[in-house]
Amino acid sequence: MRDEGPASIELVINPEEFVPPAPENLQAVSTQSNVYLIWKESAATWVRSYRIYRETNKKEGFIAVGETQTPSFLDNETPVTKRNYRVTALGPSKEGPPAEIRDIVYTEPR
Repeated sequence: MRDEGPASIELVINPEEFVPPAPENLQAVSTQSNVYLIWKESAATWVRSYRIYRETNKKEGFIAVGETQTPSFLDNETPVTKRNYRVTALGPSKEGPPAEIRDIVYTEPR
C-alpha cells in the first residue's frame, strides 16, 4: 500500500512577469567614427533582445538609440564628446535593470 501526502498548492508561473537580469561585463571600444559596445550574453534563455541608451548631456538624460538581439551594438554617432551608455535586457514583457559604462570618448593614439 502506498501513502501519498496531501496535494500541494498549484504554482502559477507567468512568463510575462519575468524580469531579466542586468547585462554583465559591458565594455566599449571607441574609434574616430563610432563606438562598439559588447557584453556577456544573458544566461536567461527567454531574453528577447537588448536596448541601448546613450547620454551625452545631463539635461537630456539617457535616450534610446537602438535595440539588438545579439550582445553587441555599434553606435555610428561620432564620439566627439564624452558619453555614457546604458544597456538593458528585454524579457517577454519587462525590461531589466541597466548595466552602465561612463565617460566614453575617442582619444587619438600617441
